[in-house]
Amino acid sequence: MTKQAHRKIEKMLENAHNLDLSVRDLKLIQDALYTQEKILSVQSRAGGNAAKLRLNEVKELMRRVDVKAPQRESENRKSWIGLTRALFG
Repeated sequence: MTKQAHRKIEKMLENAHNLDLSVRDLKLIQDALYTQEKILSVQSRAGGNAAKLRLNEVKELMRRVDVKAPQRESENRKSWIGLTRALFG
């Protein structure tokens, strides 16, 4: 990540506000970021340096949104069931 991109992210974090977002809102944001990531990925492979920088920013934001998104209870249960099956066959 370039210094400029790093500064942009730091500035975003400084100016971060608490938002009241539902799980559905976060899912919609994640879906939009996923689509944007695919578009920027194609553009960066075509040689776009600006697209590469933007792609890194989008990936960082995706990681932050994913960490902040609460897991639903059913997803938590599924992960424990899968882990138990893997351990005890």
